[in-house]
Amino acid sequence: GGSPSSSSSSSSSRVHRVEQRRIGLALFASASACNHSCAPNAAVRFHLKENMYDVLAYPLRMEVVAAVDGIKAGEELCISYGPTVGKHSRDKRRTMLSHQYRFNCTCSACVSESVTAQQLKPEVGTHINAEATIEEAVRLCSEVETLQDTAERVNKATTELLSKGDTDVAVHFIKQSVIPHIQHARFLICEHFSTPPTPGQLDYELFLQVYATRQVLCDLAAQTHARNGTYSAAALLLEEAIEAMVVAVPPSDPAVARERIKLAQLFFNAGDAKRAREPLTRGMLDLE
Repeated sequence: GGSPSSSSSSSSSRVHRVEQRRIGLALFASASACNHSCAPNAAVRFHLKENMYDVLAYPLRMEVVAAVDGIKAGEELCISYGPTVGKHSRDKRRTMLSHQYRFNCTCSACVSESVTAQQLKPEVGTHINAEATIEEAVRLCSEVETLQDTAERVNKATTELLSKGDTDVAVHFIKQSVIPHIQHARFLICEHFSTPPTPGQLDYELFLQVYATRQVLCDLAAQTHARNGTYSAAALLLEEAIEAMVVAVPPSDPAVARERIKLAQLFFNAGDAKRAREPLTRGMLDLE
């Protein structure tokens, strides 16, 4: 479990850091029976007895498994062990889960992301658009795959720069190598998914992949700008990341709520307390 920790400066009226501190481990027998899914239909929430910020005086009382999406009778309850569709690429999710939990994820989200151009060909006329050709389907799949591969590479490169403290170089790299790919993701969405496909259509998974990759790239750029102190740019990018995230993840999911609270912090640091109010209020309500 962890407790929120923050620090602030009265001279600048800015929140400089919000983080979680791990204070121990707890075993909840019933909830531990839940399997993982990268697109979970339930989420884990911890409730404190009284004061949520005084975890030493008021230890954890219980764990709540709350539905974040419609659950049918007999459907398995699945939670996320950390990685989710809206936050990480499939390869990244599988790497994280394999490293920490020693299994290769075969949840429905990971399996469905394996859609290929070959699978799209038989139904290309109805699932891409009425006038699409097989060549266009192949090109779209190739573009999405290239975009995902690029996102993995720039994510790794930017993370290495930030770990070395090369913030200025990282910001330059973001402008030169990440923003153009965010723009390309926007183009793919406008060009091929002006009318969003629905679950069950083969290109729905491609649709989710484009949005998930856009979210990863925007989040990466937002983190870099935040480290550089350019909070307004960071806030706008995180706002776009959240917009992409809720396409694949229910808006009430705790992961989305935490991103909204981060967005509020960025707006506050940028001196725009008015714009910070809405994401903070919504994020806190969704975490209750």
